[in-house]
Amino acid sequence: SARISKVSTMVPQHFQFSDFAIGLLGGRCNLSLQGGNLVRETSEHTDGQVRHGSVPASGCDWAAFRGELDRIDVWSWKSTYESPTHVDDGRGFSLGIEWDGKSVHSSGENGFPGKPDYQDDWPVPVAWPDYEDLVKAVDALYSSGTEQGE
Repeated sequence: SARISKVSTMVPQHFQFSDFAIGLLGGRCNLSLQGGNLVRETSEHTDGQVRHGSVPASGCDWAAFRGELDRIDVWSWKSTYESPTHVDDGRGFSLGIEWDGKSVHSSGENGFPGKPDYQDDWPVPVAWPDYEDLVKAVDALYSSGTEQGE
């Protein structure tokens, strides 16, 4: 009997994700599908140096990633999310996916999809579980491939 691979051959037609800090502590992580590779660029606020890496898209576990996208229903996310309170610093994101007839283009600054978690009397949400699940899924997708250094 043939062994079934965990690696999906189903790769999206377009994929771009960016998670970034807003304000003085401006770190960033960008991931995008470019010419058959999943390319990651990261920078930390401490040195500003951009670090590059890439993994062959064909070696990534796209099936698990698609399952997570469907579970958190990114396909229903709004195009723009705004902060529930005025905050100058914080975090933002942008996401663009086109995959077999489904697509999402969404972004936000201190506002994210899903129901926020508040803690005690703090006026700003401490977490956005649906968004955090997306970040974990993106990390897992990249980690599922074998990194090619520059």
